[in-house]
Amino acid sequence: MFLSKIALKNPVLITMLTIALILFGGISLNKLGVDMFPTIDIPFVTVTAIYPGADANTIEQDVVKKLEDSIGTLSGIKHIQSRAMENVALLIIEFRDGIDVNSATQDVRNKISAITRNLPDDIDSILVDKIDLNAIPVLSLVLQAPAGEDVSKITDVADNIIKNRLQTIKGVGSVQSYGTREDEIAVLLNPLKIGQFQIPAIAFFQLLGSASITIPAGLITSADGSTETTVKGDAQVNNIEQLRRLSLLSVHGMPLKVQDIATVSEGLEEEKSIALINLETAVAFKVLKQSGVNVIEMAHEVKRNIEIVKKVLPPGYTLKIVSDTTPFTEIAVGSTNKDIALGALLALMTIFIFLMNKRAIAIIAISLPASIIGTFLFVYMMGFTLNFLTTLALSLSVGILTDDAIVVIENIFRHLEKGESRKNAVINATKEVGLAVVTAELALISVFGPTIYMKGIIGSFFKQFGMTVVAAIVISLVISFTLTPLLAYKFLKTEPRRFVLFRLMDSFLKRLENGYASSVGFVLKHRFATLLVGVIIFISSLFLAGQLKQYFVPPVDRGEFLITAELPADVSLQTSKKVTEDIIRATEKMEWRDFFFSTIGGGQTGEKNVISMNIQMVPHDERTLSQEAAMQQVRDALLPLIKEHNIALSVTKISEVGQKQSPVQVHVLGTSLQAARFDAAQLVSFMEQDGGFADITSTDRGNKKEIVVHFDHSKMNE
Repeated sequence: MFLSKIALKNPVLITMLTIALILFGGISLNKLGVDMFPTIDIPFVTVTAIYPGADANTIEQDVVKKLEDSIGTLSGIKHIQSRAMENVALLIIEFRDGIDVNSATQDVRNKISAITRNLPDDIDSILVDKIDLNAIPVLSLVLQAPAGEDVSKITDVADNIIKNRLQTIKGVGSVQSYGTREDEIAVLLNPLKIGQFQIPAIAFFQLLGSASITIPAGLITSADGSTETTVKGDAQVNNIEQLRRLSLLSVHGMPLKVQDIATVSEGLEEEKSIALINLETAVAFKVLKQSGVNVIEMAHEVKRNIEIVKKVLPPGYTLKIVSDTTPFTEIAVGSTNKDIALGALLALMTIFIFLMNKRAIAIIAISLPASIIGTFLFVYMMGFTLNFLTTLALSLSVGILTDDAIVVIENIFRHLEKGESRKNAVINATKEVGLAVVTAELALISVFGPTIYMKGIIGSFFKQFGMTVVAAIVISLVISFTLTPLLAYKFLKTEPRRFVLFRLMDSFLKRLENGYASSVGFVLKHRFATLLVGVIIFISSLFLAGQLKQYFVPPVDRGEFLITAELPADVSLQTSKKVTEDIIRATEKMEWRDFFFSTIGGGQTGEKNVISMNIQMVPHDERTLSQEAAMQQVRDALLPLIKEHNIALSVTKISEVGQKQSPVQVHVLGTSLQAARFDAAQLVSFMEQDGGFADITSTDRGNKKEIVVHFDHSKMNE
């Protein structure tokens, strides 16, 4: 084959290229990000609008519909799913496959910017982002303070000592905190006094906001023009006493101060989120990673910083990790890497036994790592990570990579045994098997290559798998016809087989060859029976394949799962806390339970009626129940609470691609909200009566109670 001739004529070139491939492949391996699954861009964009104080109906009419009308004009949109909640509007836009998600995200931002003036002025913010399946908490931490400790001090420690430090660590995307409360100055108007002075409440707050400001006032240039001085007007209020004595306007010639019509007090902001470790109140942190980073290294760095932080915490404070997803990732990816090494070692041992030549095995021992390490360079250049699918591709490729080298080496060895010179043996052997090897590898590429073009989320995952396998095959093919023949030309020669194992192997191979010849003869004499057996096996395989269970990710007992409890929309944060405590007490006697880690509220939506609970189980050898059985036991134990508090409960496994797994989701459409609610209630009732469904929940939790004040415009003008 022409590649072998080039290798023999240019040994230095091939040697240097191989060394460069191994060197840069090794460097790439050290720089590769490590994660459980590939980092992919799925065609989903989310829009979150924060509108404080607005009820769900107002948000639907004034925010959601306007956003839908504007965004819906974009090309490539497949679905828009919207949800109006108290204070929050959430839109999930699904684009068609093949859309550039980054461009789509920017297009959505542009559409929203174009209608900002038509949206309510009181909207705090509108966040537009693409969905990142890997943006899940990697680590969860809990900070506990001494009993009776001031909440303000706890918040200061949480924010300034812990959160600020964790956010600066390389690879950390964000740190979410729960259970903290900032200091706040409250201004409570006296309704009688503002009525006495005929000052509308909204006018009071507008005056208050405009009275405490800093205004840039330009520059003053010296007479000779040599210097400039900045001028600004400073009316900032610096303490609570200044705020109380702040004059807003003049009434009957007398200054009207804030303290004349309002009570000013210093305290803590309204409680927005709660964190619990079992039944004890705490402050919680959830550490999210950036895309494409080495999540294991990031977690190790976070843990190292946690140990440093522990040394500077005030006396009585404790900080501990309550959830860590990286050990599972480390074991999964690490096990695959060990399988690659073990597979390569076993392949070499098998080759040694069958070829019975130390030099041949040494040549393959050089060619195989060169192909694998060279593939790491390709993985790095493509922007992939070292994840379960890329390492699986390499593990699968070990046998393929070995095959190429074995076929070439074995044929060269056969020609040497015939008495040919090394050079002629190499050229003739590679010429004989070249077409067969290339054909076999092209057949493998035609099997694995199409996975690159698979559509949807599954296709996005398997793209890295397919491309890695194809790259490994191509690199192996080149190595087999360049480096392998070159090494064979330099070092390979026949060796006497004096070792007793080699003589036994010779005898075994001869018997195997004779047995195979006899088997082929038997099959050719009974062709119809052989064909019939083959057809029966094929049909049976199809039947058995239909009986196999199908999973996107195989179920694994991780000793950890989630409870998500959604209460009616009008419940308070304290009611949610009480229900959380009831759930913990209902399961506290279960022998497999280690501890509960719970959070309420917080996040982007800040829903006070949604409880998220992470249940840690004791190690496998300390319990008799599997994770699946424990999850069912929890469902059964919480049935009375579900009925008592009208809870929409789901007990789910923790996934590496998003926290919550719901195998089946049904979207109910209707001509009106009332019609959709009625149909959804009928569907839920059917599922509950059927008995074959678990964790039946609905996103419709009713409307929060509200008081509507209708103004009489004729009287307002009097």
